[in-house]
Amino acid sequence: MEAIFRKAIEEDAPAVLSLFKRAVLHMNENGINQWDEIYPTAELLLEDIKNGQLYVLTEEGKICSAIVLNEMQDPEYLEISWKCRGPFAVIHRLCVDPDIQSRGIGRRTVLQAEISLAGQGYKSIRLDAFPQNPKALKLYEGLGYLRMGNVTFRKGTFYVYEKELLKEFPLQTKIGIIGGGQLGKMMILEAKKMGFYTAILDPEPKCPAHSIADKHIQAAFDDKEAIRRLAEETDVLTYEFEHIDSEILIRLESEGKKIYPTAKSLMVIQNKLSQKNVLKEAGLPVPDFMEVREKSDIKNAARLWGYPLVLKTCTGGYDGKGNALILCHEEINDAFKQLGSGSLPLMVEKFVGFDMEISVLACRGIDGQVCVYPVAANTHKDNILIKTIAPAPVSKSTAENARALAGRVMEVFEGVGMFCVEMFAAKDGGVFINEVAPRPHNSGHYTIEACVTSQFEQHIRAVAGLPFGDVALIRPAVMMNILGSGVSRGKAIVLGAGEALKIKGAMLHIYGKEICAPKRKMGHLTVTAETPELAEKLAEAATRIISIVSASEGGK
Repeated sequence: MEAIFRKAIEEDAPAVLSLFKRAVLHMNENGINQWDEIYPTAELLLEDIKNGQLYVLTEEGKICSAIVLNEMQDPEYLEISWKCRGPFAVIHRLCVDPDIQSRGIGRRTVLQAEISLAGQGYKSIRLDAFPQNPKALKLYEGLGYLRMGNVTFRKGTFYVYEKELLKEFPLQTKIGIIGGGQLGKMMILEAKKMGFYTAILDPEPKCPAHSIADKHIQAAFDDKEAIRRLAEETDVLTYEFEHIDSEILIRLESEGKKIYPTAKSLMVIQNKLSQKNVLKEAGLPVPDFMEVREKSDIKNAARLWGYPLVLKTCTGGYDGKGNALILCHEEINDAFKQLGSGSLPLMVEKFVGFDMEISVLACRGIDGQVCVYPVAANTHKDNILIKTIAPAPVSKSTAENARALAGRVMEVFEGVGMFCVEMFAAKDGGVFINEVAPRPHNSGHYTIEACVTSQFEQHIRAVAGLPFGDVALIRPAVMMNILGSGVSRGKAIVLGAGEALKIKGAMLHIYGKEICAPKRKMGHLTVTAETPELAEKLAEAATRIISIVSASEGGK
């Protein structure tokens, strides 16, 4: 028989009152009546109906059960510490027709109540149960409610139970993303496949993710109040880049907001010196490094390790910004000046003689499970990623070592969500960790076409508490970044797309950035093929055809 769960109306009051009276009589006969004599009365039932708090489950028009749902207001409840996060709702006075209790009506009623409350935006439920009513205790515990403590009413001591709705209905999680660039856009594209609500924070009114986000809070990335607003309007926060204010995220986390990857891991990772210290203390292989407080520290590093050296800003650098290669003593002054002459925190690293730059994507779930993607090889030009090949042409032992290191990094930072571990495959066969990014990464774009589950879908699954998807590589792939061409800034125009897409296996991604600038990441192109060599050949051919330029240059 079809069951309907709905709000009660005034016409239901006589039938509900009769239901309660029969249920009370039944409980009295069994010594388990937990209700005060003052309830229910016709007046109180009508008040609950008027306030929209009384719900009924019906079968073929007959009321089988009733339940009261409202906001958590009881002071006795407030005195018990909360494990879950609000806003909270309370289930009161579940009443089931005693003649049909054996048909699971009570369980169905509670489940329908949970669905209704989740749809109204409640995150958690509390309810109480009479210890002398073993059927009720078994019902709630069987539905995943956790006993949090006791409360005392006129009828005696009651057990108080709690349940987090988001764990039961993960697809109703509202996801907030700090950043509306291409990474945020690709996260949302995957989130929308599963029906998630998404909101972004980005200062640009027409950022790449603007057109597909459910909500766009237009504000600066360092606007603490705007970040707080995003956190309050969503269930979980994530981010598409790490150069944001970790202090406000730590504060929000302490208030019970869910932030993945955690604010604690972000704070460590966004400072390259602290990141390297944590990795070194964990026994993970990293290039030799030291803090630079003055120019003489660079000279000391040269005496210890020789040249070349890599001078880095500890914070804020990306796509080649914040790095300076020092080949000899005479280049120290220029490198030091280039990176702010000590006005920014600096570090220096021993240059690793490597055969290949590689990266490994890894994802950690809320439950601590970790999955690791295949090893990819990367090519950079002017410190900007140009090409990624998957799988990387490395030995089996190197690939196994790299993937194992990525898994250990996830445990060190206790991250939740996608991380990218950039590494050097050294000439002597060793593998060194270069940097860690706590987010989906440019070198992982190939996973969209080449893996069963892309890095973006995996990230959404992780932060929403869903099981991982398969990370297997379906076909070899090569991803080529499409950078802004020409010498001027201006409105972006895409040239050659039609011809490029004639190449077999070519998949084009244009990010939708309005302004093109030289060397700005404007899109990427991925080709899958039977072999990495063929994929590389086709991808390079397609990339030579397509270009993105400013309108002033493209219109000539």
